[in-house]
Amino acid sequence: MSYELESHLDDDARAYQLGHGPQFNVEHMYIGDRSSLPVSFLTTFLGPLVRESDPLELGVHRAPIVNGNAVPPYIPRDIDPILDQKMSKFSVNGGFLLVVGDSTAGKSRVSYEALLRVAPNHRLVVPYDRDELRSSLGALATSGGEQVLWLEDLERFLGSDGLTPRITSHLRYLKVMIVASMRIEHYRRLSRTTAKKAEGDSAIPKELIASEHVVKQADVVVVSRRWTAEETGRAAGIEDIRIREALQHADVYGIAEYLAAGPVLYDEWRLAFEAGQNPRGGALVKAAVDCYRAGLHGFVPLELLRELHEPYLEAAGGTLLRPEAFEAALAWASQRRAGVTSLLLPGKENESFRAFDYR
Repeated sequence: MSYELESHLDDDARAYQLGHGPQFNVEHMYIGDRSSLPVSFLTTFLGPLVRESDPLELGVHRAPIVNGNAVPPYIPRDIDPILDQKMSKFSVNGGFLLVVGDSTAGKSRVSYEALLRVAPNHRLVVPYDRDELRSSLGALATSGGEQVLWLEDLERFLGSDGLTPRITSHLRYLKVMIVASMRIEHYRRLSRTTAKKAEGDSAIPKELIASEHVVKQADVVVVSRRWTAEETGRAAGIEDIRIREALQHADVYGIAEYLAAGPVLYDEWRLAFEAGQNPRGGALVKAAVDCYRAGLHGFVPLELLRELHEPYLEAAGGTLLRPEAFEAALAWASQRRAGVTSLLLPGKENESFRAFDYR
């Protein structure tokens, strides 16, 4: 928010705040005609209205593009009524909603869709990092109106130079709605802090304890990676080729995970063959893909992949690519990236794999 002063300052004069009442720390001051300022200067930290926002810019994962759209139609989730109830309350009185789940479980999408239903005319404040968050606090405190502070991956904003328990409490007092997301592994790490402290672990940093206190102020909703029968039933009624394909794998991955993980894994595999990257790992994946195409739809023994991948590596450039060691290649290809997905999926039998089934 901007403030206007009646003043008679010369070019080299100094401005002081005098008198009683609220005191402000000012980082930047403009002395001049308000009408000459661009509108963007006065709304630096305020984003679009919820109904005008782009879900991809808020962290919703990109799916394969169909008809020019990288965001598939939304399929209602079982937790939607819970989100609507909490957000309806928070949109009026302020509050802190934290949506927890695996990577690509659909945390950002369910939150975004709930905001569209409940608070479409709220102003979004979407800081990029702690510095932008701190800069945005003044706008949140003084701008007025209905606002949502959107914090994708909450752990990035916690700490003494970011979101603290005191700031969180004050934002709720100002009736700001905070909507945040966090992966399960980060949430569990913070939730264990008190237990470790009770066990006498004096090495726990104070900032970690403070971060836990921030999380404790939130109403937590968990989004499951696996979809229920009711959810997949609703998905079956959607005429979208991406969703129809994902439905065939919903019992293993979950629809949101399959839609989001496929493009990411494909891009990583494609780039693996560049010099100095993971060409041997890419060749292992290519060998597994061709095993599937040849009719081996089960898990392939590792020794067979070890033998088959060499021609693919040579065709891509061989030793000129400085390929990594076999063990490093296997570790890269089988590393879990989103939910339970990886380029090579491990089988029940020891040292057997198959390629992630994405078309």
